[in-house]
Amino acid sequence: MKKILSSTILVLSLLIILVGCGGENSEAPASTPVEEPIETVAPKEEFINTAEEIEIFSGDWTVGTDIAAGRYDITADSGMGNIVINNKDGFLLTNEILRSTNQNSYGVGVTKITLLLNDGFTISVSGLDGVKLTPAVTELKTVLNPGIYKVGRDIEAGSYIVTTDYKVGNVTIYDENGNLDKIETLTCSVEDNYNIGVEKIKVNLKDNYRLEISALELVNFEKMG
Repeated sequence: MKKILSSTILVLSLLIILVGCGGENSEAPASTPVEEPIETVAPKEEFINTAEEIEIFSGDWTVGTDIAAGRYDITADSGMGNIVINNKDGFLLTNEILRSTNQNSYGVGVTKITLLLNDGFTISVSGLDGVKLTPAVTELKTVLNPGIYKVGRDIEAGSYIVTTDYKVGNVTIYDENGNLDKIETLTCSVEDNYNIGVEKIKVNLKDNYRLEISALELVNFEKMG
């Protein structure tokens, strides 16, 4: 490209000299054609899940020692208890009440959490005899359960109206640099839930944004336009 630009500049310089010297009858040398650069788009990085199915119980567990790193769906075999997950720096990622699908909880707790667990993360389980960690299927969805998601990998970028058919919980969005973009308490009905939360949210999700859902069994993302 540098050679082509240098040749082009040289040709233009010769033309200017000829015109300036009154060489109106002189023939200018043919210019060298410059090829337009072809714009290429790098393919999105394919996510490879290294998770391995395992069942744990009440106690403290470390990813990389007790559990293989990877992206998991976390469910309870029976009953209801608490799951607390911190990253390797001790920062809280998730604090959820987890229940089995056949546990009558009067709307309290969730039946599935989806998370990417990295080496050094810690999981504290209480009140549960059996918690199953199953490798999560990674695909674009518009209905998400509690967990942490990446825009472009788990949900398509775009503008959405966000709603839920369940009690009350939070929807939190961070931009690609980890800065807080939006946090809202979402509910199925403000009137039925003591005027807590809102019934719908308009969000603009961009690739590599992080989306966190907590305390809501399912959240619906209806794409606009």
